[in-house]
Amino acid sequence: MNGAPDIAVFADWENVALGARESGLGTLDPKRVTDRLLEKGRLIVRRAYSNWARFGRDRKPLHNAGFDLIDVPPSTHAGKNGADIRLVCDALDLAHHKPHLGVFCLITGDSDFSPLARKLRENGREVLGISVRSCTSPVLVQACDTFWFYDDLRPDVAEATPDPEKDAAVELVRATAERLIGDREAPVHGSQIKQAIKRKRPEFNESRYGYKRFGELLEDARKRGALSLTEHPPSGGWIVTEAEA
Repeated sequence: MNGAPDIAVFADWENVALGARESGLGTLDPKRVTDRLLEKGRLIVRRAYSNWARFGRDRKPLHNAGFDLIDVPPSTHAGKNGADIRLVCDALDLAHHKPHLGVFCLITGDSDFSPLARKLRENGREVLGISVRSCTSPVLVQACDTFWFYDDLRPDVAEATPDPEKDAAVELVRATAERLIGDREAPVHGSQIKQAIKRKRPEFNESRYGYKRFGELLEDARKRGALSLTEHPPSGGWIVTEAEA
């Protein structure tokens, strides 16, 4: 997997779903989040915590995105539930018993999760936060290694353009390369781009777009001005140094 990490995802769903609606973003799309995460690594654990009696319309999209739904009904007359503490306990339990999980993704903007983020980092885990910009605590942002704002996550261009033409394949490669380079702040191998695409879309095959091998697709993207490439003699492949918008 060329070092792609195993990722555990924990979503404080009430927090982010309400934040998206209050910010005018509408219903939060979990697939947009998982597609972006799959470019980073393998999603081994996907859990969303909420009182699902309140968020019934979100259940199907979350199921379709592969999440296990952890139902935490309200425990007081005021409606306060134990989703937060349940999420914290589960995350720490996995951190203790599953050392192969290298990245813990916390989908929330709540500053109450800052101690969890710091504790995970103390134990050698990378912590990635995701939330809606307007409802995210700066304290939580500072507690994480990396933070993505849902507002900035763009839908997969190739998913929105199902016609199997070469321009769709080139744009998928360009967009994936752009995000990988941004994450790593370093050039990426062509094989890493293909692996990131296949984690999102296991059915992906460059032959569907008329290319005999993935290297030909990279070369075509370079000819179209979408990528800058350099050869990597040890592997016989390409290194992508820049993705052009």
